[in-house]
Amino acid sequence: MEERSQLELDLIGCEKGVQITLNFDKDTYKKIKKDNTLFNNNGHINNFIIKIIMNYHDDYKKKNNHLKSDIKSYLMDEAKFALNDDQYEKITWKIINGLDKTHIDSKSTARKLKEQKITIKTTNNSRKVFGKITNDKPKDVGVAPYLCSIILSYLNQPSYIREQIIYKDEIKAIQKAIENNQKISFKNKNNKDPHINVSPYAIVPSKEEIYSYLVYQETNKKGQEVAMSVHICNIDWVEGVSEASEFNNEVLECFERMEKNGYQFSIRGKNECKVKLSEDGSNIYNARYLERPEVVNQEEDIYTFDCSGFQLENYFAPFHENAIILAPEYNVRKTIEHYQSAIQKYQKLMPELFDKEGNLI
Repeated sequence: MEERSQLELDLIGCEKGVQITLNFDKDTYKKIKKDNTLFNNNGHINNFIIKIIMNYHDDYKKKNNHLKSDIKSYLMDEAKFALNDDQYEKITWKIINGLDKTHIDSKSTARKLKEQKITIKTTNNSRKVFGKITNDKPKDVGVAPYLCSIILSYLNQPSYIREQIIYKDEIKAIQKAIENNQKISFKNKNNKDPHINVSPYAIVPSKEEIYSYLVYQETNKKGQEVAMSVHICNIDWVEGVSEASEFNNEVLECFERMEKNGYQFSIRGKNECKVKLSEDGSNIYNARYLERPEVVNQEEDIYTFDCSGFQLENYFAPFHENAIILAPEYNVRKTIEHYQSAIQKYQKLMPELFDKEGNLI
């Protein structure tokens, strides 16, 4: 009969408050901290790690089982010999952790990864999951190395997939509503009032596949149906509504335009966005890919874009004098106001910045 450590027995018994110490190298620890901030988790890093383990373990286990099945099929079909299940599991473990940048080894973890230790503690919500994990892990692998392997596998996923893992429960509720063609209500962390009875259209990655967004139709204060998007990590809570979703043709057209330019920028109605680019501006546009709007027409140095004014303003702001916004009028006026305000502030600071000869102090 397999002998289990007291830690494993406590976890299998679903004890609460069980402490587990995980060892990471500094780079891995920095990545975990970055995700905790990047995805607007607003929690202690220990709780963030527990959330990763709880939300990702099932997918991690499926990936391992899939690889184990492939290894078994290959050995039986090609090498013409079979192993027992424990042996296949050991090979799978070695392969998976050999692919990770940080090697996890139950005998040398403390020595190799002593730079950063994190102690997590099971809670009422997590203790059953940790008990299941303890039973799922390979027999000769410790709990801590196994949990570290889950974290490393999570970090190897694309950014938008990692975000979906963290917000698994919210996404599950939204996907259920989409499949059932039902409306939802949700609370944006950045807004005081919730969004009531909106029609969820899809959960999609940004154009650069960095973040995930919910795309939906909403009735604005003027009673107009508009296309909207919200960053998944900004959703505080979501709940289904027993009312059928509906999408008008104009909003569906806006969704298509948003797909071309990036779902993170909501488009409402027709917008003709024009920019005059210098030669340097054109070169910057060709080189600067992130959040770049799509050109629909070009006449010499005048570029026309089918995007939102917000995206236009955000993207071309770093171009300075190399990009002159010509339309829409609102963005032209807003850009002029920004530059005028900056000039006034510099003028006030001139005596503090320069001496009488014009030299920077």
